[in-house]
Formats: sequence, C-alpha cells, structure tokens
Amino acid sequence: MTKPTELRTERLLLRPFRLSDIDDVLRYASDPQWAAFYPRPYDRGVTEHMVARSVVISWDREAVFAMESDGRVVGLVSLEVDAESKTAELGYDLARDSWGQGLATEAATAVVDWGFREYGLARIFAEADARNGRSLRLMERLGMTREGVQRRDQIERGEREIARYALLRSEWNSPGGTLPSTALPSGEYETTDRNQLPELTTARLVLRRFRPGDIEDVFAFAADPEWNRYLGLPEPYSRRDAEEFIAKAMLYDPEAVSMWAIVHEERCSGSIYLRRESPGSATLGYSIARSLWGRGLMTEAASAVVAHGFEDRGLARIYAFVPVGNDPSARVLEKLGMRREGILRSNRVVHGKRIDDVLYSILREDWRA
Repeated sequence: MTKPTELRTERLLLRPFRLSDIDDVLRYASDPQWAAFYPRPYDRGVTEHMVARSVVISWDREAVFAMESDGRVVGLVSLEVDAESKTAELGYDLARDSWGQGLATEAATAVVDWGFREYGLARIFAEADARNGRSLRLMERLGMTREGVQRRDQIERGEREIARYALLRSEWNSPGGTLPSTALPSGEYETTDRNQLPELTTARLVLRRFRPGDIEDVFAFAADPEWNRYLGLPEPYSRRDAEEFIAKAMLYDPEAVSMWAIVHEERCSGSIYLRRESPGSATLGYSIARSLWGRGLMTEAASAVVAHGFEDRGLARIYAFVPVGNDPSARVLEKLGMRREGILRSNRVVHGKRIDDVLYSILREDWRA
C-alpha cells in the first residue's frame, strides 16, 4: 500500500496537498498566460475542487505532489497509475513566475524516479499540446521518447494535435541512491456547482458549506473520544483526518450528499447531512461538539435540514440510524417526529465491534402534520 509521501530535491519540497494551498494554486492558475493550453484559467471553485480532490486521493492509484518552493506552492507533479499494466501517466504544471529555472524538470525527475521504484512501473508516459514547447522540452530532458502525435476532438478549443512521449524502465537513468522519503499519515467524489448547497439559518445556527478554514474547529471537537464514541472515526483523531474530512465534504455533489457545517457563534461546531438513497428517500446523519450537548442545538439543526429535504428537495421519506444505547441521539429524532421502525442487528462496525442500530424514519405526510 502506497502512503502519502514527501520527496526533497535540491530546491523543492514535494509533498501531499493541503487545503491551505488553495490560495497559492489560485494565484498562479488564474493567470491567463499560464492557462494558455487549458480550457480556461482556474476560478476559486475549480481550484478548491482540484486541491480538495488531491487531498483525498488514494495513493495506491494516483500520487499528486504539491511543488513547494520558498514556503509556497508553485506547481504540482502527478502520476496516475494503472496497476494492471504497470504504467502511469505523468502530469505537471508550474507557476509562470517560476518558468525558466528548471524547477519542473527537477520535480518531475524526482517523481519519475520515485514512481519507477514505488509502483514497480514498466513505463511512464506524458501528453502535451504539440504547440507547448516548454512542456515538450521537459519531457525530452527526462529522456522520454516521442512516440507520435494524435488528433483529439477538444470541444472547448477545437481540434488540436497532442504529442505523446514515453519512458521505459530500462531507459531510465536513475539519479542514483535512494531519495529521502517520509511516509505520512493516510487519510468518489465529483463536484457540481457549489452554489447548489443552500445556506440554512435557524435562531441560533448557520448551516453552510464546509470551508478550508474549518480544519482547526473540526479537529478541536473531533479529537474528543467521548464525542467519537458512537461514530467510529479514527482514534486518535489527527489534524490530517480533519483536513481529509473537510476536503471530502467540499467535493460532495449536493444532489447526492448535502453536507453542511453547523456554525454556532461563528465557530464550526458539527456537521449534518442528507445522503440520497433510493428515489425520494434520504438518510439523515449528524454530530455536534460535546460542549454544545444538551442545549437543543442538534434538534434545531436537524429540523432545518429535514424541512429542506421535504419542502425544497421533494423527498418522500427521511430516515436515520442510531446505535442502541445512544439515547440522546434517539431523542433528537423523536423530537423531529420520527418513528422507530425496528432494530437492525449487527448493522455496522464501530471501533472494531459490530453494533445494532435503531432505525427511525419520517414521511412527508408526517412532517406536514
């Protein structure tokens, strides 16, 4: 199993992405000249999606390194791996103000060397617009062979020629020695228009989309073992766990999973979601910081989300699972008007043990009543 990894070169730190990198990436990726061979420059929404996806990827299938120079991210290098064929596609980009310094070649050399060793690859290939001289020269400096040019139908830019280069394991001249590497803690998401997730307000709460700035708040309440007792999240809960949770929440398609941060007195203090199941049906899930238990805030948030589900989403049924013994959570559902439908025996694994869940649900006609 390949874990998120750091590589160091003479001038660069190549490391996993963090949500705090969004502003650095937006700074260079919003430059129209940098984006000359992309469909368009990045806006904030596209940048957030790209960075969040990079945070949560499985490194068994794909490695994405942020390229850090002098404390800021100036680009990336990636390998998208096909384990069956032992091949990988190399990708890279670099901020325009860092062009002409050899940084992309330096980074790509380190990642190619690491990729051949880490994944046991037989071949690494790369593609670029045939007019992109900088990119073609980089592939040639890596020792790649130009294998051909193909035409593609690019809807947004019309047809263009794509040059394909490749490097075989037997052709790679390794820099020699083993690159210093440090395994870091490891942690199906698609994006849509993020404006589709509506902000909901109650008397004391704001329910909104998660933001990168919520990491410290989430880490603060989620590191509490008592809060996590019935949730089954990693223990001990790390800051990286919080970052990956927020990245996933940012990537959810609201049509499939609507995930809100629960904000109380300007702090992110919990989460609540509706997950679409069968047509017209959704699962409700929630949690709130232990310091806010017993104040009716969870019921307040859940009431707003259930109302949204029935009134705005047109749902016919909303249901929820509560572990047997979690009486405070069961009372939240009962205050919503949910009915107990039965016990699902040995339904889930929580902290290594199979548990029974109580199933609750509410129908649209019950809610209207």
